[in-house]
Amino acid sequence: SLLVYGVEEPFDESWEIEINGVAEILEDVPKIKFAVNQLKERNPFAAVGIKANILHQFDIIIIKPLLYMFRKYSEVLDGKKPTIIKF
Repeated sequence: SLLVYGVEEPFDESWEIEINGVAEILEDVPKIKFAVNQLKERNPFAAVGIKANILHQFDIIIIKPLLYMFRKYSEVLDGKKPTIIKF
């Protein structure tokens, strides 16, 4: 599982996303390069890793999602269930 929090003001507008699935450490160099190239526009670390040629120093993990759950804390406080997307 991967859990991502977004803290907002007021606090009840904060949110969380839980992703459940299968994680795999990428070992195939072409797959690693493809994955990191997909991230480089959104993640400055990916761009630096490519430019500095240091990707071999890190484990690159891909998550194949089976289930996404999203909720705002205001919904939790109201007793509502999370939005669920299954694959």
